[in-house]
Amino acid sequence: MTSPRSAAEYLAEIQSELGTVPLLSEGHSCRRCLGPTHLGYRYCTSCHAVYGQAPDSLRGCCVPMTTALDPSPWYGRLWKYKQTTTTDWIRLAALVSVYYRAQADRLEGLLGGSPTGITIVPSKRGFTFEEQPLRRLLDRVASLRNGIEKLVEHTGMSVPRQKYLPEAFRVVGGVSGRRVLLIEDTWTTGSTAVSTAGALLAAGAESVVVLSLARKVNLDYWTDQHPFLTAMKQPWDPSVWPRDLEEGTAREPRLPTRSSLPAGSG
Repeated sequence: MTSPRSAAEYLAEIQSELGTVPLLSEGHSCRRCLGPTHLGYRYCTSCHAVYGQAPDSLRGCCVPMTTALDPSPWYGRLWKYKQTTTTDWIRLAALVSVYYRAQADRLEGLLGGSPTGITIVPSKRGFTFEEQPLRRLLDRVASLRNGIEKLVEHTGMSVPRQKYLPEAFRVVGGVSGRRVLLIEDTWTTGSTAVSTAGALLAAGAESVVVLSLARKVNLDYWTDQHPFLTAMKQPWDPSVWPRDLEEGTAREPRLPTRSSLPAGSG
């Protein structure tokens, strides 16, 4: 009889595809989403727009497990997993399981304690909470599945890119005073995830941290010579905490004013 395979064994099948999240201390990552910035700037263009409209308490809330270059095999896997086989779901669940086990203490540091609510960014494609592929994927993560609940839903209102629009989401579970871990698959501009987090805060959540499987990096926008892309190619290690300048502290300096950044900078 074949022994059940471990999460680490499933993760090993895709680990070579995973992009590393560069350390903040390396100086070329956005302090908000941990994606690439124009050299010399603290924030990417998207985060400057989205977080400029969001509450201060959301400004250190994003933790991506990996980076995903578009195009790449890893980004393709993330893009297609909703239509793929059970085995692919198990591999992604293995990533979440291994990463969460390695970083639980630091995530709790950002939240201000252990999570007292775990939920997912709602589907914009009409899936119910129970049908949502990400929800079904997380059912395979033993450390999370018993705590996942429906706390928020999409109202049908579109969230424009680089906009903060918490009214596009409706809180349907009790969140007052709770520390919420909000999980999503891919962070692109952050509009949807940050708006969802904002809706939870407005409903009384004590704190919200967004844990994403990957931060998308568009190769059409960034060149191979950017040091962020070089750092992405380092071997992926789940024990490395990319917010090394903060070590679990959610407080950060205020965003610069728009007048302090040249047009188009990030």
